[in-house]
Amino acid sequence: MILLICVCYYCLAIIGCFFRYYFKKFSESDYKYNKSLNCKRICYVIYCYFIMAYSVFLHELVRNEVILNLPFLISVILIAVVYVFFSSSLEFAVNSNRKKKRKWK
Repeated sequence: MILLICVCYYCLAIIGCFFRYYFKKFSESDYKYNKSLNCKRICYVIYCYFIMAYSVFLHELVRNEVILNLPFLISVILIAVVYVFFSSSLEFAVNSNRKKKRKWK
């Protein structure tokens, strides 16, 4: 069962990297004018949060000595940090409508 959890985790992490490659080519204005792309981006940010929560779950398994493998713990922490970067880099378009308007004198 533990092996299945670990394999599923790595597969989800690799699939997320392919999604990140897909979203890398778009700019903020693309998300503003394309509602379906914006919906996909929001789903990907939720996916990143899911991977981070899964990382916390696996970290707890390692901490409670269910999984006794130091390289696995290091990879879990590394993947969690990478997904924090992935999700934060795509969240910029969530608050794009709240930008402060400049007043011209």
